Amino acid sequence: MSLNELEQAAQDLPEDERLELAERIMAGIRMTPEIEAAWRAEAERRWQDLESGRVEGIPAEQVLSGIRKKLHDRRQVSYSGQS
Repeated sequence: MSLNELEQAAQDLPEDERLELAERIMAGIRMTPEIEAAWRAEAERRWQDLESGRVEGIPAEQVLSGIRKKLHDRRQVSYSGQS
């Protein structure tokens, strides 16, 4: 099975199963100490930005709503291109 075929098969799964598949794939990726250190440094930098007021957080529901809209719009474009 090609990568494109695998991707299409994954897209055909129900949303909850796609999420579980993504979690399983991510769990199987080994993190090197360098990658872990980089993630920790990035998380710390972002936390400091929030704490200092340099950036303002966005409520989770607002972020998720935007993501849902983008996914919906993408599906509409995808479906309209099919016969």
